[in-house]
Amino acid sequence: MAIGGLPKFSTPKDLAGKTGLGLLIFGPPGVGKTTLAATAQDSEFGKDVLLFELDPGGADSIRDRDDIALWPDPNGPDPTWADFRKVVDQVVAAGSNSPYKTLVFDSISSIYDDLIKPKVVGNTEKQPQLNQWGECNRYLIKFMMDVLSLNTKGINVIFIGHNVEEKDEDSVLIRLAGTPKGRDEILRNIGNVGYYDFDRRKVDRVLKLKPERKVDGPKFRQPRTGEQMPLEFTNPSMDDILRYARKAG
Repeated sequence: MAIGGLPKFSTPKDLAGKTGLGLLIFGPPGVGKTTLAATAQDSEFGKDVLLFELDPGGADSIRDRDDIALWPDPNGPDPTWADFRKVVDQVVAAGSNSPYKTLVFDSISSIYDDLIKPKVVGNTEKQPQLNQWGECNRYLIKFMMDVLSLNTKGINVIFIGHNVEEKDEDSVLIRLAGTPKGRDEILRNIGNVGYYDFDRRKVDRVLKLKPERKVDGPKFRQPRTGEQMPLEFTNPSMDDILRYARKAG
């Protein structure tokens, strides 16, 4: 009941389990990042999936699936940044009316290198000049924040990234591929980051939401109250992750 003309406000509990998950999964090639993200289609909390497949051959691992929407058309022309943003803007505008409950962007590197840099530089061959790198980063972060706004509408957003190894005298640090400033902005804005790799025996795949010391990434943002999200999943499916995320939310 409204008091003194004020509307009735929602409570945090009213929102629990209704928001979508924003997640970045990064790791080495061939570990199955795209395959893992695609399993959102098998979850009541994830289907239907729209996969933005911009890595050459990235969807080869899920060629047996006819239940996942794919953009761009693999038989069509190479998309531009304008083509990409047009589709993304349509999905964002649809909000909770979108038929897609999970958006997968594969990969951040391809969006940056193949779409954003040519948009800024005006040429697919040239690298940005010093004053253009910041503009590239702003395009990327603006796009990511736009689609992450769909989390409040109950839509999951999964970004896939590659990793690079940076060696120093004493150790090897595993980082998300990208420019240093761009990478820092991505990690700061997403927050929920999982490193996906084989275990030491090269038998099982493990998704770690709390990075090891050698992996550069933030700790998963746990709620301060209620059920906590596991910080490590062995041979996971997105259903495992989305169910826990709903409970923790």
